[in-house]
Amino acid sequence: MKKYLPLLLVLFLFAACSNSNSNDSESDNKASVAEDGQFTIEGDLTNVAGQVIVLEKITAKGRTVVDSVTIESSGHFEMSGNLDAPDIFIFKLSNSNLALLLIAPKEKLIVSGDGLQLKDANIEGSQGTGLLKQLDSKLAAVQLKMDSLSLLSNALADDADRANKMRGLNDSAIKLIDGYKSYLKGFIKDNSNSLAVVAALYQQVARQPVLSIEADLDVFKMADASLMKNYPKNIHVSNLHSNIESTLKKSNQNEMQNALVDVGSMAPDISYPSPSGEVLSLSSLRGKYVLIDFWAAWCSPCRRENPNLVSNYKRFHSKGFEIFQVSLDKTKDAWEKAIEKDNLTWKYHVSDLKYWDSQPARQYNVRSIPSSFLIDPEGKVIAKNLRGIELSKKLTEIYGN
Repeated sequence: MKKYLPLLLVLFLFAACSNSNSNDSESDNKASVAEDGQFTIEGDLTNVAGQVIVLEKITAKGRTVVDSVTIESSGHFEMSGNLDAPDIFIFKLSNSNLALLLIAPKEKLIVSGDGLQLKDANIEGSQGTGLLKQLDSKLAAVQLKMDSLSLLSNALADDADRANKMRGLNDSAIKLIDGYKSYLKGFIKDNSNSLAVVAALYQQVARQPVLSIEADLDVFKMADASLMKNYPKNIHVSNLHSNIESTLKKSNQNEMQNALVDVGSMAPDISYPSPSGEVLSLSSLRGKYVLIDFWAAWCSPCRRENPNLVSNYKRFHSKGFEIFQVSLDKTKDAWEKAIEKDNLTWKYHVSDLKYWDSQPARQYNVRSIPSSFLIDPEGKVIAKNLRGIELSKKLTEIYGN
């Protein structure tokens, strides 16, 4: 179940946020689908005789049961439904034992295997489902390698050569994610007419998206154009389209708002008190590469990104890298506790404790957090919003291994 969970969450959230014009309700579909669009699922599953197996479709109103049957004592079952276009279904015995199916009209799916592990069941007769399982298999292999790197990293806690070995592990992680990103882009290009690309667009490794609309806009737009042409009424497609349009609109607004603080421009000086009351200035760090990071103790995405900042600070601080964090907290107590809990050991923490009325945030036109600006030794912005592995890649490009 864990392999498919991220996609299930994406699909369900997309459905819940769909606009009121959606006509994808189950009742509408039943009225409009012709009988020659009937698909069937039959198979034999071990260890689950007598249990009820359910086929659900994600609609604008949530999950709708398409069919449910009791598995015979022999393990055999048969179920069916009607479609006028391919769609994604949840095939389950329970909420913790399920698989995703991408079914097209008239397909006959044959299922076999251990009913206690539906995600590993053998499924034949469905090209779309085959693509989903291909993605699942590739993701599992990548995640396994990432877990191995994490274990090796944990084992280096007392190693005298920890810094050098950590750099090697970090480089391996970068290469692994870059390779998987290339694979996903190729998969999307080769299967742009399939709903399986929705799964590919939202793959995650170590809880971090592999592709993003901001960084991989060309890929998202290519997929969107093809899917909207072929499946304009599909809820996952319409919500993907809305998500892209919303992101583009926000990006355009941010570009206008951030026109004065963009890549290539000089970073305005920031001079505000630290938790101890000492006034610290960004300009005092001229001569160093500095990451200006806007965050807050109450911001969950910020707190999830902090370990990445800590790791990069430990790796590159001795080479001249510095972090200048600007908090949008309301209280000094919450701010200080978050600094201590997240082990943010660098000196440069400032805030005016004015929440979204923060003057530094207004100065940089920051409308969401985390938000960051990487500046060079002259104070010029050379990159924005480098998160996760992208920050390590940029700093490696600057300082070397």
